[in-house]
Amino acid sequence: MMMTSVPPDIQLMLVRDPKETVQAICALENPFQLQDFISSYEKIRKLEKSIHIKNAHTHFYSLRLFGFIEQVEGRPKGVYQKSETAIEICKLLPSNEKKAARKIRNLLLENVEKGPLFQDFEQFAKTKKEFTMDEVKNRYVIWRTIPSLIEWSVFGKIIDIDRNQNKMWYLGNDEGKDIPVKDFSDHFFKVFYMMKSETAFGVEIYYADISKIRTKMCLSLDWSNGKWDKHMTKLLNSPKGKQLRLYGSTPSTFETKQTFSYDGTSYAYIGIND
Repeated sequence: MMMTSVPPDIQLMLVRDPKETVQAICALENPFQLQDFISSYEKIRKLEKSIHIKNAHTHFYSLRLFGFIEQVEGRPKGVYQKSETAIEICKLLPSNEKKAARKIRNLLLENVEKGPLFQDFEQFAKTKKEFTMDEVKNRYVIWRTIPSLIEWSVFGKIIDIDRNQNKMWYLGNDEGKDIPVKDFSDHFFKVFYMMKSETAFGVEIYYADISKIRTKMCLSLDWSNGKWDKHMTKLLNSPKGKQLRLYGSTPSTFETKQTFSYDGTSYAYIGIND
């Protein structure tokens, strides 16, 4: 589908947490109703207060529009079940997010009511390759639509995002290929030494913002953040990883940074022992 000068006149309801929304139905047995979803969603999100009923309807209705759930034939109105694709997605999500994302992507692009909007956004992202939130806002002006469009597209790996630097990039029909640990290491050290002068905390050890290194490498390799994290973990566990030092930060910093998790701890910076 070619991107036209004017985007399709299609809006999305506000859903900022598509992964948790889908996880809520994955935790349910067929058939189920809205109240079952609400209970599951509140448990997944660990909410202290009940979700507002309008917000619950928004999430549940979005799942129906995109084809994750469907009305059960021959049952009273309001009785739903997971679609066949959603059942496959639920099986894949814990262990194979990449394969699950392909199926999520298909649901987003191919559903009748909202699919044309996601198709337009995919073409926009493909044309731009790399873009900012302001560029998205210039094309899609309805404020509720924009965060939903972005978050669902990240979940389906149409795009990925660096929230700290306000950058997004197209992931292609599939992410870039895996590379050996050595090649990843060479690429990482090259990027690091280009950035190491940004912040210095001590003699012989320079710390750089992990999210900035990750974004530079993801843009170059056509990777998602998650794929980079997996390769970074392999590097840290390799002999070369002994040269690296992970650095935490203050709780307030973690509120605004996309951190890197390693051995159950979150880190914002990384350094090299020269």
